[in-house]
Amino acid sequence: MQQLTQLVQYPVRWIGGWFHFLLLVLALVAVGGGLLWERQRHTPVPPGAQNIQSTINAGVAQTSFRVAESVADVRSFYRQVMPQRGWQYCGTQGTPRCSNMIALVGGADQQTDVYRKPGDTSYRGSTVEIWPIQNPGGQVFVTIFETQPH
Repeated sequence: MQQLTQLVQYPVRWIGGWFHFLLLVLALVAVGGGLLWERQRHTPVPPGAQNIQSTINAGVAQTSFRVAESVADVRSFYRQVMPQRGWQYCGTQGTPRCSNMIALVGGADQQTDVYRKPGDTSYRGSTVEIWPIQNPGGQVFVTIFETQPH
């Protein structure tokens, strides 16, 4: 018991007393909570995703990655996880009033799944738009666009 007391008191003395020690613990908890919150608020990527890259351009957060699964598997993954995060499937970019982005051409608008918050009846809120395409090598390249409200 005495060793445990000394083990705790050493960092307390080193940092300058209990007040500073408690501030440090509080700061570490706040940073950990902030990182967890940041992770939860962005769209998840499937297990096994590779070459993950994220950027923010003109109010749109864009995340791109590759997976060794099929396009159908990627769509199935997002149809399962997005409702758990408070999003509902709206349709594709080709569905009227679903997308906040300029429609892609060449049929790509039909391949881009769009998710909105359930209460967004004005269709002006944020969207998550997921575009999985298969490359000639058989890998699936996924781009996720997280848009801001209009």
